[in-house]
Amino acid sequence: MRRGQSLCHENNCPHYKLVDKTDDYEERYYEATDWISTRIEDDGLWAAHLKLKDYCSRQKDQGYELSVDTWPMLITDRPDGRYMSWFVSPGTREPENNDPYVTLERKPAGTIYVKVFSGRPSLEASEDNKGSLREALKKVMKDFDHSTSTGAAFEPILYFNHHNEVWIQAKPN
Repeated sequence: MRRGQSLCHENNCPHYKLVDKTDDYEERYYEATDWISTRIEDDGLWAAHLKLKDYCSRQKDQGYELSVDTWPMLITDRPDGRYMSWFVSPGTREPENNDPYVTLERKPAGTIYVKVFSGRPSLEASEDNKGSLREALKKVMKDFDHSTSTGAAFEPILYFNHHNEVWIQAKPN
């Protein structure tokens, strides 16, 4: 099993190639990845976390090994709602999805613009950094998806130091 890049603390995580780095953002090319996702409802982030954790536990009971030592955990804002996603390590046997609240998603390879920030992860910090990333991309005339954005957290909430990111997908050429 492939272990992650340094920011994933040697856990399993998506692999990418750094294309460019400026003072305002990084441009990365990510390999295709698989994720399990659930919609974040009014009951919040913790309830979404528990849905994914329960899903992994039930899949394990059925003989499918979904690793829980993967990073990052994503919170994605899309036009149809907000979603929490966990990375599925390459080579994982795809589970049978019989849960109406959890979807298996395949994200194609592509370019992602990334703003890195520290501090305790929060939706507010993510929103602030998303705004500054969008402004930086507009300034240099990068073409990106305006309707979707993702916050990425790389450590459990109780860690003292956090590496957080905001991701915005580049529009395909």
